[in-house]
Amino acid sequence: MTARLPDSAFNNAKALEHVTRAWNGSIVQRLSDYIAVPAKSPMFDADWFAHGYLESVVRHTAQWIEEQKVEGLSLEVVRLPGRTPVLFFDVAATRSAGEGVSEQTVLMYGHLDKQPEFSGWRKDLGPGRPSTRTESFTDGAAPMTAMRLMRRLPRLRHSRSKKSGIRASLV
Repeated sequence: MTARLPDSAFNNAKALEHVTRAWNGSIVQRLSDYIAVPAKSPMFDADWFAHGYLESVVRHTAQWIEEQKVEGLSLEVVRLPGRTPVLFFDVAATRSAGEGVSEQTVLMYGHLDKQPEFSGWRKDLGPGRPSTRTESFTDGAAPMTAMRLMRRLPRLRHSRSKKSGIRASLV
């Protein structure tokens, strides 16, 4: 079952304005810095642990998430021997089901490792060289997008609602 927010619970114009300001103000630079780090999965970098690139991008992303000061946020970096680190964060619901909101959880998934190098790049483009020509980033944007949304939801609520009743997790 897919739960939908009522149209009246979300102000699209305000959300777009907020996200655009945040995107242009800090997120593009953070993503550009992230793209420059060659953080590849173990399948493409057998020495991933020794190189420390994945650890670096996870640490910087966790720091950025914590800087967002989202109410009810808990964040954990899960590290298991021989496995890449996993960034897990949870934003607790602000109301209970007894207050007329869904008990469903929103789960968002993203990854911080990169695609390996391959041939066919234009001379002015390549892996590790960020470009904003398309105004689109696919690597690394999931945690930032999720946090901006979670941070903004309480402010975009319907005027009769005290807070959003959404609980969200990103792994």
